[in-house]
Amino acid sequence: MNQEPEIVVRLFAGIREALSQDSLQLSCQEGMTVSQLREKLREQNPKLAPWLECSMIALNGQYARGTDLLQPGDEVALIPPVSGG
Repeated sequence: MNQEPEIVVRLFAGIREALSQDSLQLSCQEGMTVSQLREKLREQNPKLAPWLECSMIALNGQYARGTDLLQPGDEVALIPPVSGG
């Protein structure tokens, strides 16, 4: 039986506080893009919807474009906007 590989999405700042957890685990289908990941996060975690509109996704330490492909084992982070002074 083949299972889809999983990826871990690290959460930061207000997102971490809103969900009361440091990370999320999601299945990663072959050929999944960052845009598809964003939509999957929205579907599985409705509380994330407002954050997903304004947050960046980093893939292996670099800001990612929507068309970037995910691979099993990638380091993914959901980074909310930074404010303050």
